[in-house]
Amino acid sequence: MADDLPTHLQALYNSGEITGFISARMPSEKLTTGWMEHGLLQKALTGKLQDKKNQEHLIIPADRFARLTRDLEGTTDSFVGLLIIGHRGLKKPKFYVLIYRAPDDNSESMTTVAFWTKTLSPSDIIHSIARRTFGQSTSSKKSEPDFDYIEQIRIDVSMGLVQDLLSLRVKKGKHNTANWIRDAIMSVESHDEVIAYAGKMERISRSALLFSRWITTLELFKENEENIAAILMKFENRMDSCFWDGPRELATFATINGTDIQKVVDSYISSMWTDTEDIDMPRPRTPEVIIGKVKDSESSAKESKIESVSKKSTITLNEIQERIVILEKKIHALDSTFKDQPGSVDQSISMVQTRLADIIDRLESLAARLSELEIKLKGVGKTTR
Repeated sequence: MADDLPTHLQALYNSGEITGFISARMPSEKLTTGWMEHGLLQKALTGKLQDKKNQEHLIIPADRFARLTRDLEGTTDSFVGLLIIGHRGLKKPKFYVLIYRAPDDNSESMTTVAFWTKTLSPSDIIHSIARRTFGQSTSSKKSEPDFDYIEQIRIDVSMGLVQDLLSLRVKKGKHNTANWIRDAIMSVESHDEVIAYAGKMERISRSALLFSRWITTLELFKENEENIAAILMKFENRMDSCFWDGPRELATFATINGTDIQKVVDSYISSMWTDTEDIDMPRPRTPEVIIGKVKDSESSAKESKIESVSKKSTITLNEIQERIVILEKKIHALDSTFKDQPGSVDQSISMVQTRLADIIDRLESLAARLSELEIKLKGVGKTTR
């Protein structure tokens, strides 16, 4: 089958879904300077390929990612490399690089594709190109992302879906990234910045060191400290991954059993980029404060205080309601996981039940706070009439 991904991207460019892309054939030998220009297959972008913006935001990061895949021996037929960089929000612009060999392509060379999306979510993109890039059939059903991908990875560790895990609180200020990762690996049980770990650290150490050094020196990623990055390398029977979460100051590395890229994107990557505005929920009621005609400076000051309290209470209500929705969705996800795994070991069952109980306790606490706030708001409303 011919590689029709560039044609598909051209159609997305024409429709305005992506704002620029380039595809190039990777040489099977050494990646020399200018290999993307020499191996150019197709492009669609504003301006010339040599323009500074196109070089810094398209060519250079794609070239660097291609070289990273070579460092990880990503040259086998089944190999796929995926990079995503962007700000939080599923529908916000993101930069993608894909390294792959098209299904049934007899060529020994890999293909590199780099592009910017405008409003498409990671799940939309991956489900759109899965057949063309990964040789996988596209699932007709896209699952809702879990709202805490670290917890989901922990659950998947207990289910045997994730082999190795290391999640760290990103160290602030200037520091040697390699030494920071090594220190964490050597003392995972006592290291202050380790928030989750599982499996054998010696297996995950190479990819963790390589990914962390690479992403922290990539200029495109360093442009904004709020950037989020996901790196996924698919091999014959496993996937090495890195999830660098700038807003939450987390760096997570995982060795995932299996090769289902769509599932990883839906379960972890989409969750990492999900913002509150991406959550489908009813608009919360906001309290109304009716202020009468100002008669003197004293009553004016009093009403000003009432209005200020009401605004603060509105924000708190919104935050609580959003959190309740998120926790309810987590309960549903955990409950589904529990039901779908009838043969799980006792440890897995206990873990899920414990987390469900914790979440229910937190929901009850939040509901109580919400009730108290509603009573206070009613009292504030009465004093203004």
